[in-house]
Amino acid sequence: MTARTANNQIAPGIRRGGAKASPASAGRAPGSAPAAAGDPGDSYTATAMSDVLDHAARAMIARGTGGLSPAALGAMWADWAMHLAVSPGKQMRLVEKAMRKNLHFARYLGRCAASGGSAPGCIEPLAQDRRFRDEAWQQPPFNLMYQGFLLTQQWWHNASHGGARGDARA
Repeated sequence: MTARTANNQIAPGIRRGGAKASPASAGRAPGSAPAAAGDPGDSYTATAMSDVLDHAARAMIARGTGGLSPAALGAMWADWAMHLAVSPGKQMRLVEKAMRKNLHFARYLGRCAASGGSAPGCIEPLAQDRRFRDEAWQQPPFNLMYQGFLLTQQWWHNASHGGARGDARA
């Protein structure tokens, strides 16, 4: 029979089999590594506190990454970047698309300036995209913001989809 404390934990210095623990392992957290000679080892409190801190840190990271592993996200980004780095044709197409989108946006800015702030957009949101349906998005300066956002969003879609061959969208 083993000695147990009030909260049903095995008392320090008593092993599960009932034998007396060595002085070096007394007070050590269950499952912790054996202490070196002269080292009393980690206390249960220190081990429990470090576990709580680790758990809290991982929970905060999970909230920020939507539950995805930061290592997996980093690996995916590195994979994408490496493939793009060794695809000069894709890079050339992305540069050309960026220049074309900047030209569309510059023309839109010119039309807005000439018409007093409102002009037909240079890009329309997708049919399922309801973010910019409010009338306020059609007024300056918000019209410029949403048009620039949509052009940038489309460029990033082209940069991250289509593999080495890309796709035909502007």
